[in-house]
Amino acid sequence: MSITCNTLLHQNFFTSIKLRAGSNGLDRVVSWTQVCQTENVSYWAHGGALLFITGTVPHASMLNDILEEGIKKNLAGLVIITDNKYIKEIPALLLQKATAARFPVFSMPGSKKIIDIIQSITKLILTDQLNANNIVDFLNYLLFADNTTKDKLLNRAFVDQISIPRYFFVCIFTFVPTKDIILNKSILQQKVDFYCDIHNINSMSIIYGNNVILLAGANNLRDIAEDYTMLDEYQKMLNIEAKNTVRTAFGNIYDDISKIKNSYQEANFALVMLSHFADRHCSHYNELEFYHLLQQIENKNELQIYCCNKLQILFEQNTRYKNRLLETLKIFLESHNNVKRAALVLHVHRNTVAYRLKKISSMLHIDYTDSKCCFELHLAIFIKEYLDNKIV
Repeated sequence: MSITCNTLLHQNFFTSIKLRAGSNGLDRVVSWTQVCQTENVSYWAHGGALLFITGTVPHASMLNDILEEGIKKNLAGLVIITDNKYIKEIPALLLQKATAARFPVFSMPGSKKIIDIIQSITKLILTDQLNANNIVDFLNYLLFADNTTKDKLLNRAFVDQISIPRYFFVCIFTFVPTKDIILNKSILQQKVDFYCDIHNINSMSIIYGNNVILLAGANNLRDIAEDYTMLDEYQKMLNIEAKNTVRTAFGNIYDDISKIKNSYQEANFALVMLSHFADRHCSHYNELEFYHLLQQIENKNELQIYCCNKLQILFEQNTRYKNRLLETLKIFLESHNNVKRAALVLHVHRNTVAYRLKKISSMLHIDYTDSKCCFELHLAIFIKEYLDNKIV
């Protein structure tokens, strides 16, 4: 987990420091701290630094230039020391500019010792870097090492000082880069970690290839289910921000550390499946297990024959009816044979659905009250989608 401006706000040593602007940029990562010794920061301030403005900047009017340079240099934020001698108050216009740029600005009373704050932040960053290295090593071992056993994994967790929750699942985030979206895997990881941090989701993440692999855990079923739901909702929010360029895949929930690799492999399978559905941005393995089963069938011709035996006549007539018959049958079966519900999904009158179903029944000689018949039809439609999307 990276140290962000939001992380600092929750530390005891930061209580006297107040956030004045840029609350929408609190996910900025603080990589180091620096003290401003001049009104020009271009030559010595580095991206990710949290910059402390002291009395060596004698006029508040210089703050605007420092802010603009800080934004350009992609600093983590500014901490402006206010007192009665130098900077009495932070200009309102500067705070407005900072918020517009998603750039955090804090105020700190001059009575507070700056050296104590900087030492505390430095210690926090170094500890986090050590923990991050342990997490990377542990997750790589957990997900990719061969011949691991439960005892070996628990011993490794003990050595790396990592707590293993009782329940867990793996979630993979990746993105399709476009010229309009400035997003890379490091930023994606920071965003995901930040979300987990502020929502108290127990998690660890690593970057592997172009993917961010997240392991989320909890000590009871209710909490792990809530975490799963929250991350599912978060990927929707993330896609709004990233203009639908993020792809997310979920593995199943397990309660055995030796099965963590299973959840990762399931999430990876679900991610691969997303490449076959252009209109989807998230997939869950528990909704795709049947696809996985179909992949084990070597002779795909058998699947094609099964579809044709059940739906061939409908396929032949489908163009004539502008593909509405097959769609209606699918939605009707997915709606548990409820005409009213199917009509709502299709945005047509229920009489229209009833007419189409009657037409389908006449073509295929089927009885919708026969549960076995409906199951076989639904299965045939499912297999057709599998074959049409060339999932082999």
